[in-house]
Amino acid sequence: MFDGMPERNTVSWNALVAGYVKSGKVAPAVQLIVRMGREGLCPYKATFAALLTVVDDSYCFLMHQLHGKIVKYGLALGLIVLNAAISAYSQCGALVSSRRIFDEIGDKRDGMEHEATGFVASMTRASGVQPDMYSFTSIISACAEHRDHGGTVIHGLVIKNGFEGVTPVCNALIAMYTRFSENCMMEDAYKCFDSLLLKDTVSWNSMLTGYSQHSLSTDALRFFRCMQSENIRTDEYAFSAALRSCSNLALLRLGRQIHGLVIHSGFASHNFVSSSLIFMYFKSGILDDAIKSLI
Repeated sequence: MFDGMPERNTVSWNALVAGYVKSGKVAPAVQLIVRMGREGLCPYKATFAALLTVVDDSYCFLMHQLHGKIVKYGLALGLIVLNAAISAYSQCGALVSSRRIFDEIGDKRDGMEHEATGFVASMTRASGVQPDMYSFTSIISACAEHRDHGGTVIHGLVIKNGFEGVTPVCNALIAMYTRFSENCMMEDAYKCFDSLLLKDTVSWNSMLTGYSQHSLSTDALRFFRCMQSENIRTDEYAFSAALRSCSNLALLRLGRQIHGLVIHSGFASHNFVSSSLIFMYFKSGILDDAIKSLI
């Protein structure tokens, strides 16, 4: 039908790209974006963003084809789209391109909140793409990576669209809130955690690490104890956070117990964990044990 249209305008092109994206057909969608450029047409911001949110490491070869368009349109694509591009480049290991876009955005991130407000609505209105779990997760992760408070606006849209409590989306929100410097943001992170229908190891470990990073050591250890009682797998970063919290609260006895769990779990040689052990023992004045942690 599309090829038979006597006149194909920007609306019809974007609608077709959006249809491919919605169907999970990323390669044909990229080819259409390239063809649009040859005909002097520019994809809608929402169309471009929807495409970038589904790019992962299995589609890295396609990012080379999109690269020229991203460079050509630059800031005209908008901050949400460029953040999605940063995330897509990072997924593909193209860190130089990711950093170049990040530097280009610079201080213009101040407009992120305003743009985020209308972004999801524009995805539906302009390109016909209904935001799904993967779109929200990718957008929130991009905001989290660069500590853009526009992600808090996206959180409202997550609730409005019925994705509150969905594990990947909430995990992305938790990671975002824990990265903000304000301690009050940990309350929002906990609300996301509490709303989860299924709390996985990422959910628990992210909360524990977040509390520790914000120097909320009592809360961090409360989470650690809950994880142990629920037999939740603790990763190396969470172990490190728990040990740091023991140091902050001068709880050497608990720190030694955690040290034993670290050895049992096989994380004793991990850089973050070993540095936390050394810090804890040095702070407690037990230099011999600190030295043993180095060996």
